[in-house]
Amino acid sequence: MAQFLWIDWNEAKLAMHHLSTDEVEFAWEHRRDVAEWDAPEPGAESYGRVPNGRWVKIIWRRNGLGDEGLVFVITAYHVPGPPGRIKH
Repeated sequence: MAQFLWIDWNEAKLAMHHLSTDEVEFAWEHRRDVAEWDAPEPGAESYGRVPNGRWVKIIWRRNGLGDEGLVFVITAYHVPGPPGRIKH
């Protein structure tokens, strides 16, 4: 299980999107990664479902300060579903 680095800055971004850290951590643990990049800073784009079933997009990176097991969520917000998902 990953550990997350939460600071006022990224918690405020989640709150603006009506998400809690618990919801985002749950979605991250059950995520589908769709993109990764190295520049200008390493990061990843993932999609997961929060406990109520809604999809969220998560932009995150591994902490580059010596602890690769620490996850830093840049932002997360509700979306209709991951790319390529068939909607009924």
